[in-house]
Amino acid sequence: MALFRSDFRTAVSVLNHMLNDAALARARTLAGGHRQYGARIEEHHLDAYRTELDVTGAGARRTYVGGEHAWLWYRGTGVGPFPCMSALQALEQVCDQLVKADVPLTTLVTILLEDCENLAMVGLVVGLLVRHLERAGRLLDRYLTEPVIWHLEFARLVHETSGLTAADDGLTAPERRRWSLREAALTTVEAGLQIQSTPPQDVVEALQARDVETARAQEAIRLSVRYYINPKNGMDDAVEAGELVSDLASAAGRSSGSRSAALFRPPPGLRTRPGGSSPASSSSTPLRTVVSLTRAAPTPP
Repeated sequence: MALFRSDFRTAVSVLNHMLNDAALARARTLAGGHRQYGARIEEHHLDAYRTELDVTGAGARRTYVGGEHAWLWYRGTGVGPFPCMSALQALEQVCDQLVKADVPLTTLVTILLEDCENLAMVGLVVGLLVRHLERAGRLLDRYLTEPVIWHLEFARLVHETSGLTAADDGLTAPERRRWSLREAALTTVEAGLQIQSTPPQDVVEALQARDVETARAQEAIRLSVRYYINPKNGMDDAVEAGELVSDLASAAGRSSGSRSAALFRPPPGLRTRPGGSSPASSSSTPLRTVVSLTRAAPTPP
């Protein structure tokens, strides 16, 4: 953090070179995982981990290396090098301090993207702009036109809903971490200016297939937190009969073999077997109602 405060531009340049190398190294690791051990990784094998974006304002698309995990590095989560994650979190703190000192966001974003060839720094920039929308003017617009950024932000939100998040101590507007780009686009950033509240049609088409699974994963995590994680941590609350019926219908509508359904199934040791005993329920819903609405678990082969 001291280096960022003493020579911001040089420190960001050094960090971007580290991130560029780290993102490329992870891409090579992932590409090698699908090939025979010791096989040579050619440049074209890395194409799946390269993304072209026009976010610098220069009017030209640039290539950035990384994926969903690199996008999470500034949040201290995802799979990646801890020194880079730690440096990104320190950089975000310093950026907030500079914004409070009235340094224009345009200047900060330009410096942050100067030597950037990785998605990790782009993710930090998007998070910074969303938290400082009132000062961002139209800087966020160019990111809203990129379908892949919508996907990465939705994936981040789903990931963090499970509780895997870094501390937000000292940051401006940390509650906006729970926003997707939809909420950001709905927010008025300055008088007389409102960002388009509906994503462009090409964004909608590009994300349509992914939105279904994202919504399923979010609902699965919500049910898991409400009926397993919260009770386990002593934070369960009374569930109204209507809510229970709705949640049971939501759970029953999922395939028992789907990935999202697996998220809210309790561990094998805690599942109640037919004819077995279970702890007394604190719910006010009649047991007969619960039993009539709950599907029996399939008999294991």
